[in-house]
Amino acid sequence: MELEPELLLLEAQESMEVAQSYRWELGQRLQGLQEAWRQIKETKVTLLQEVDTIEQKTIKPLDDCQKLIEHGREIAILGGIGEQNEKLWNSTKKASHIQLDSLPELDDAILNIVKDHIFKHGTVTSRPPVQIEKLIEKPGGIIDYSLQFCKCTSNHFEDIYVGSETELIVLHIDPNVDYQFRVCARGDGQQEWSPWSVPQMGHSTLVPHENIAFWNDSESLGVLYSSAPTYFCGQTLTFRVETVGQPDRRDSIGVCAEKQNGSDSLQCDQVVGISTNGAVFVNGKEMTNQLPAVTSGSTVTFDIEV
Repeated sequence: MELEPELLLLEAQESMEVAQSYRWELGQRLQGLQEAWRQIKETKVTLLQEVDTIEQKTIKPLDDCQKLIEHGREIAILGGIGEQNEKLWNSTKKASHIQLDSLPELDDAILNIVKDHIFKHGTVTSRPPVQIEKLIEKPGGIIDYSLQFCKCTSNHFEDIYVGSETELIVLHIDPNVDYQFRVCARGDGQQEWSPWSVPQMGHSTLVPHENIAFWNDSESLGVLYSSAPTYFCGQTLTFRVETVGQPDRRDSIGVCAEKQNGSDSLQCDQVVGISTNGAVFVNGKEMTNQLPAVTSGSTVTFDIEV
């Protein structure tokens, strides 16, 4: 099937708009890094100013000593050598006790942390991330449930399920028969079960479809249906082929929404089926996927979910 030029042009335009939106969003995200870099440069200027201030404070005694040495020779010639030697000794002694302040330093460990954060900041992908659509509150203290049932004509309850699931499909019950259901729970770290709930009544109108054999002895009818709707979402339906005859392209096994009167094949509307050669048909149209051919001893299973 060929796409119309207008549709291709529209898809290309949408892709360009999405890409432009991604570029704008990426630029917005990187503005934070640019602001951090500006703050780093400002901090650098501040630290250099502090270094200059410390240098000016600590170098003054050394300058005084240097001046005294430079003028010492002239003073020694003119006289008063002893007095000047005493001054030189005092200046030297004073300079030896000067404690220079430590320069402002940055812990090297933080550099690796910053580099790692910058390297991991932001990713670009062609697919959107997974989103949480709904949060459901459930009691976390309950770890096990026990479900029992019995026919309304009997008071003998039987176990159906023990586990942590809060929903269950009950199988193997008789149609059009009333059943009673009750449940109890057990909390975390507890061995005893809670009291049983008030029994709830329910029944099913679905006819069992297990262990039923189908065959067609009529030469005029091409499709064989079950006598009633017996299959719904959440169940598993399995067909096993015992024997096969002369193959025909219309031969199929499938499930349908309703009986199609006058149809000689299951390859029609509201039907999902598999032909004997493995082709899959949905609403009468053949799909691209291909399954193995159906032969004697083959099994075909249908699982339907909403």
